[in-house]
Amino acid sequence: MRLGVCPFRRSLAILMIWCAQCACATVFTLSTDRVEGTMFESYDAPRSLPRVFSGVAADALCVAGGGEGITPLCLLDLPLSVVGDIAVLPFTAYQQVRHGNFHPRCIPEQREEIRARNRREVEAALELCRKDAEKGISNCGSMIAPDGTVLVRLDGGAPCP
Repeated sequence: MRLGVCPFRRSLAILMIWCAQCACATVFTLSTDRVEGTMFESYDAPRSLPRVFSGVAADALCVAGGGEGITPLCLLDLPLSVVGDIAVLPFTAYQQVRHGNFHPRCIPEQREEIRARNRREVEAALELCRKDAEKGISNCGSMIAPDGTVLVRLDGGAPCP
């Protein structure tokens, strides 16, 4: 057993695992389907995101976009994503050259799950609107017409093309 190499490898492995655990945005952006599927589903997501330093870019978008509870986590994750992005730089640089930036893409497996979640959210919102209407509160004009017609789609959105 070589004493000089083994502790170094163990320390390097621990460091890489720690970085991967801490740099959440970097870990998230290593999955092409997850990133491109999320970009497809989100109206305010960018239409393009670089693969190189994508964790830092995602954290920067999170901080710039605001959000009550998310911004502090994004600020905390930002320096950790720098470390994580540097650790995976050879892989992401290869992916950037081979495939280019991330772009929104419909992922059929995720789409059906998202459609079901959207359907549940719209139905729950409509139920709240109906309860408010029974109390004489009419703050759901964009969801329910005065004649009771539902104005929003209940199918959860369009399927993947």
